[in-house]
Amino acid sequence: MGIPNIYSVELFKMKPKVRAYIDKLKDEGQIDLDEHGYPYVMKIEPQGSNTMVHVVRNGVAESFLMNTRSKAAPVESWNRNDGYRRKVGGKTVISTSQAGPKAERERRTIESFERIVDQILES
Repeated sequence: MGIPNIYSVELFKMKPKVRAYIDKLKDEGQIDLDEHGYPYVMKIEPQGSNTMVHVVRNGVAESFLMNTRSKAAPVESWNRNDGYRRKVGGKTVISTSQAGPKAERERRTIESFERIVDQILES
């Protein structure tokens, strides 16, 4: 392909609903993967509360329009009943920013407050 895949660049910037839908399409074999096994995303265009995503499917540029504020199904430019299904699997990308809750900081004890008061009184 002559057009670069921007999936890995836009991964952490895209809205979670869009990312989940791209992952669903990848898992269903509906979109192509690049040489590294990532979904082939050519362009992401925000259009108000909608997002237009251009992908490669069966070697052809296709797109889907998703309203990120609505529960309506995305509008795809291709026919799902055409029988296309990618045969090769893909890689799973895990966001480190969503790895889990942060560790709770150590609680202050009476001894730590007494040390602080002693330091204040000494000065």
